[in-house]
Amino acid sequence: IPTGRVGRLATHDSVINGTVTHRDHVGIDRFTGGARRALLFRDEVVAEGSLSLQVHLTNPADRLSPAERGLLLHAVRDLHDGLIGVGRAATRGYGSLRLAHDSAAVLDELAPTHPTGSAVLALLRGERA
Repeated sequence: IPTGRVGRLATHDSVINGTVTHRDHVGIDRFTGGARRALLFRDEVVAEGSLSLQVHLTNPADRLSPAERGLLLHAVRDLHDGLIGVGRAATRGYGSLRLAHDSAAVLDELAPTHPTGSAVLALLRGERA
């Protein structure tokens, strides 16, 4: 008997178009917290680039409610604001994403006067739709 359930949203791999560079790092001694002798390593990173992230519903007949869309937009805003990152070493400054200028307008839906923003506020207040 299956116990899991497929999520409602899915993404596909996003290819990054950008400039690859190298960043040198010094290993940290876990005991002293200082630099570890003779432990220099190099990461290959994308210093600047762009990608297209597409989020879609797993069931094409399904629709997001305004509150669900708003919660998704809040996650997108957190990405845009740098509060969360994507991928390996996000806590070390990698994986930061920002919306392109023309895409950032979608965040206007989070305004309390917009139906999406209003629905999120109602959800957070425990009000029924």
